[in-house]
Formats: sequence, structure tokens, C-alpha cells
Amino acid sequence: MGEWISVKDLPARKNNKFLFSYFGGIGLGCWGQAYTTINGNSERTHEAYFLVLNPCDISENQGEPFEWDEEKMIEMEVSWMALPKPPLTD
Repeated sequence: MGEWISVKDLPARKNNKFLFSYFGGIGLGCWGQAYTTINGNSERTHEAYFLVLNPCDISENQGEPFEWDEEKMIEMEVSWMALPKPPLTD
């Protein structure tokens, strides 16, 4: 397993899932396309980090994970770590 990296030192990965840590706990994060409903239509509006501490957070947050940009990640003093490689299979 790797070491925790502060987003102040290096932004979290944008090409793979990662673990994140902040005062609220440790969870799973990824970078992705965000959508906003405009006049009843879902439209691509921006990209952001999507962060989930545990599955029940999504149900408590109206079906949505946390959606933070890089500035919010720094403000929340987030650290991140690459996920471990999966086990080898025969």
C-alpha cells in the first residue's frame, strides 16, 4: 500500500479511483463528468471529484456523492492514496 498524499502537495488522480481521507473518514473517490438538470434536461456542465465515505452517504445525500473541485479538496484538507493492485488470478 502507498502513502497518503496531501492534495496541497499533489492533486488526487483523475484517471483512476483512489482512497481519500479527511476529518469525516476514509472513502472512495474518482474524477468524472458532472451533470446539471437545466429546464428538465440533464446536461454536462463540469468535471469534479466524486467522493463517497460509505454507501449509506449516497442515500442520505439525496442519492448523490460529495462533489468537490480541487479547491474544496484543499479547503477540506483531503489526503489521497492510490488503490492497491488487485490480487493475481490463475
